[in-house]
Amino acid sequence: MQFGDTVAIFGAGPIRLLTTIAAKAAGASKIFVLDVSETRLEKAKELGAIDVFNSGKINPVEAVKQYAPDGVDITVEVAGVAPTYKSSFDVTRARGTVVIISIFAHAIEWNPMQLTNTGVKVTTTIAYTPTSFQQTVDLMGTGQLKPQDIITSQIELEDIVENGFEAFTNDKSQAKILVKLSGEM
Repeated sequence: MQFGDTVAIFGAGPIRLLTTIAAKAAGASKIFVLDVSETRLEKAKELGAIDVFNSGKINPVEAVKQYAPDGVDITVEVAGVAPTYKSSFDVTRARGTVVIISIFAHAIEWNPMQLTNTGVKVTTTIAYTPTSFQQTVDLMGTGQLKPQDIITSQIELEDIVENGFEAFTNDKSQAKILVKLSGEM
């Protein structure tokens, strides 16, 4: 990502919210986040998204193209489902980049002509490199990256099942739950 890039992020879970924080720290000029959870979309807005869209209620491609008619420079696909994967290419400008971070639970069918017709580049990632890890630590040290902003709950270890695993599974407003191991955070 380069300073001033426009970014679309499909999904607003914990990884997506951290991606929003990272895009803002990298100097993205516009960040659009798409998800079906209104609560998570509000969190994305708090973290720096210029606009958020409920892709369950509106056409995500039309929504993004209202603000970036030629498409965004970078699209990050973190939802891991066929509709968002296909929309990722449609919201990306010609010769832009789509970054696939998601883990797909099921195989999807997709027509690579979406790339041929636009020259969109596709890249993926797995974890991080030593360089990106050090850059992240350095940015956290200066306060430019504040991952603690995605914390939605803090619980005691004895509450981990009900207020941890079950809450995270059933309550889409949860992004990151911290567990106190020794009575302190």
